[in-house]
Amino acid sequence: MGDEPELKGHLNLVVALPPEAKPLIRHFGLEFKSGDTFNVYANGGETIHLIISGVGKVSAAAAVSHLASLSRGNSATAWFNVGVAGHKTLSVSTLVAAHKITDAGSGRSWYPPMVLDLPCGTAAVRTVDKETHDYPDGCLVDMEATGFYATALRFTSHELIHCLKVVSDNSEQNDLDYGTVAKMIREHLDAVETVADQLLQLSIEKSDRQAPPSHLELFLQQWKFSVTRAHKLEKLLQRWTLLIPDSDPLDSAIPECQDGKEVLEFLTERLERIPVKAASL
Repeated sequence: MGDEPELKGHLNLVVALPPEAKPLIRHFGLEFKSGDTFNVYANGGETIHLIISGVGKVSAAAAVSHLASLSRGNSATAWFNVGVAGHKTLSVSTLVAAHKITDAGSGRSWYPPMVLDLPCGTAAVRTVDKETHDYPDGCLVDMEATGFYATALRFTSHELIHCLKVVSDNSEQNDLDYGTVAKMIREHLDAVETVADQLLQLSIEKSDRQAPPSHLELFLQQWKFSVTRAHKLEKLLQRWTLLIPDSDPLDSAIPECQDGKEVLEFLTERLERIPVKAASL
């Protein structure tokens, strides 16, 4: 096992404004990577990417699609939107995570699963098409979240997509000062990192679950399998790894099997002998 590559999580950060991006770029040690359509930054190992989308849900959606391609994202990649939003009563600079995201135009809603150990409270986010100082009771108001979330969902699953917002304006202080946005984000970098670390860990775990079984290539070299039988072989080897981790399936199969068909029959029969209690793990 020592020769296997180290599994790494991947995290894509999406922010609307350069002042939101600047503290994150510095904190995560990101460097400029591309600027053809959007400005994109990445760390040395390219496990973290950041893209500056510009304002609005259409821009956010386009940025997610662009970054998914540029970063070679897959279904195990985590997506994280960090930015500012308004709220009727919360104090400016309060950090909030989104537990519901609603598009004001269509009325459609999405619900990020609350699977993380969040460093802050949560609230619903309402995404509007134009800047407004009309704050629905209990809701954050932004212009990017639904474009970000709905598009990221094309590439990964709900638990790997989250939004973290810093309150930038409220009913008493509604003159949004972009000059202080970077300062607001900077105040919450530890919390942002806490969420980012958890998303990276979820990404690693999902990548691990999706990785081909370690013995798959050896089986394919030893015997001939059709495409359909190769898929079945992969699933059987995944079960074998889970249920009989201390037994080498290749060593067990070589003296027993003459061809791919016999391999599948052997693995199936052996796995069916595993006690029901073990199979439920």
